[in-house]
Amino acid sequence: MDVLCRCDCGTEKVFSRAGLRRGTSVSCGCTGKRRKRRTVSEGERFGRLTVVRMASPGSVVCRCDCGQEKEYPIDNLLRDRVHSCGCAKGRRPSVRVGKRYGNLTVLELADNGHCVCQCDCGNTTEVLKEDLTAGKVTSCGCLEEQPEPFVAFG
Repeated sequence: MDVLCRCDCGTEKVFSRAGLRRGTSVSCGCTGKRRKRRTVSEGERFGRLTVVRMASPGSVVCRCDCGQEKEYPIDNLLRDRVHSCGCAKGRRPSVRVGKRYGNLTVLELADNGHCVCQCDCGNTTEVLKEDLTAGKVTSCGCLEEQPEPFVAFG
């Protein structure tokens, strides 16, 4: 079914309802005429993607930080519609040995979802990985034990 639409520029044009739903019809064509087309170059980064080479007209081959290569439309990169090959969807930040979370530095990873950390005060503690990444735990507990400094006014 077709729909009569009025563009921001004032022009009226008939579009298919399916094209409007998919987002392929967004203007009468006036924006494409006025807009300068930006190009991308080899080595340019878009999120986790790095442009490797030109592919078919209007698209490029990119390498994701995970190593996978895939072809993407240039418009999707320029409009921030694509940031990775899909490997980063739903991924939580990874806990690695040597990484700091507040006053804690990860020393070793355990299979049970815990990790051993060293606090800046010198104590060693075992905490859940998810508590580190969520920011729930930032010290061995020494920060809670420190009394608040007394400040007198007047």
